[in-house]
Amino acid sequence: MAAAVVFGPGRPGRPPDALRAAAENAGTAVLFRTAWCGWTELVGALRAGLVLSGVPADPAVAAVAPGDLNGLADAVAVLVGGAVTIEDVESRVLAYSSTKEDVDELRRLTILGRRVPEWRVAAMREAGFFRALWGSGDVIHRPA
Repeated sequence: MAAAVVFGPGRPGRPPDALRAAAENAGTAVLFRTAWCGWTELVGALRAGLVLSGVPADPAVAAVAPGDLNGLADAVAVLVGGAVTIEDVESRVLAYSSTKEDVDELRRLTILGRRVPEWRVAAMREAGFFRALWGSGDVIHRPA
């Protein structure tokens, strides 16, 4: 059972009565995100609401000290089930997760070189990845 369902922009007016009744019966919150509210702002508002209502934070993330990028990378790796790198806007590695699994060759080259290889940066730029990443507050899905 979901704790909440978030619908994106484009659904004008009130939610249908059937949806409201089903959500109420299931104990699920239904939220409608407006066009001017990005996902980043929505996540911030949801986190604040959870804190104010006394819901405990995920232990993997709550244990990370502010400013500990390696700890954050490790926590995110646990949550997503894979290796993680945190990079700056110039594709230089700021931190990476310490994982027990084998990492792919590209990630190994990135970590050892302390930056994403130039050919990969060029390919991501050409594909419009950076434009999408920097121009949106939404989640960006991209194959590894």
